[in-house]
Amino acid sequence: MQIQKMNIQSEELGLNVDGFLMGITEDVMKLIFENPEKLHGFKFVNDNGEEVHYMLNLLSETQGVKTNECVLKDIKDNFASFKIIKEHSFIERRNFVKVKTKIIATIYDFIYSSEDVHPGVPNYRSIPYVKMRIRRNKYKIISLTKSELPLYRVKLKTPFKIRIDDVSAGGMLFSSNKRIKPGRMFAYLFDQGDIFIPLTVKILRMTQKKNGDYAYGCKFIGLSDAYEDMLCQWVFKKQAENSRI
Repeated sequence: MQIQKMNIQSEELGLNVDGFLMGITEDVMKLIFENPEKLHGFKFVNDNGEEVHYMLNLLSETQGVKTNECVLKDIKDNFASFKIIKEHSFIERRNFVKVKTKIIATIYDFIYSSEDVHPGVPNYRSIPYVKMRIRRNKYKIISLTKSELPLYRVKLKTPFKIRIDDVSAGGMLFSSNKRIKPGRMFAYLFDQGDIFIPLTVKILRMTQKKNGDYAYGCKFIGLSDAYEDMLCQWVFKKQAENSRI
């Protein structure tokens, strides 16, 4: 059984406690707490004799964050059980579960599609659909099914560095002193420990920071299910490591 991360909140008590889900049986969730020093805040009923409602946010690696409205059934030491009284739909897909990072990377290539107009790039429509073919040692076709527009890697004359501020399985936020047009794509090898994932990154938006640098919100293009799973596992591993610091 996979142990899943859980966050328990109660607006009535101003309570916010982290824990782990141990199992669900007949709508009863059994938990173990990460910070048992906060357990004194848990109540079965409030001062008016009404049941206290707790919001339990379950973090699933496959689906995202799901909120359940619950009441407390039993509590002892650092264990508790809650009765589910209302289930909410998933509020966050796993692609949006992210972790903060301080990764420094270098961008060597921009990526263009056959719809781009760019000086020096050959006439795309005259080039056949082939896979990983080198053309004049300068342009590399990196995608290819006949239903898609081909993508071409174009090496930059002057590579530049970026700082990756956060990463999810679906995209990332990075900072740079270089101004880049939204919509531009680049190639990046995500190389962290034993994880090596070739990424095609598309810039969705740009904002300027107070220090003059630019922040870029990006999504990953054409990431396979296998690579997405690897990246998601890395994100959750880093989240767990950061929570222990």
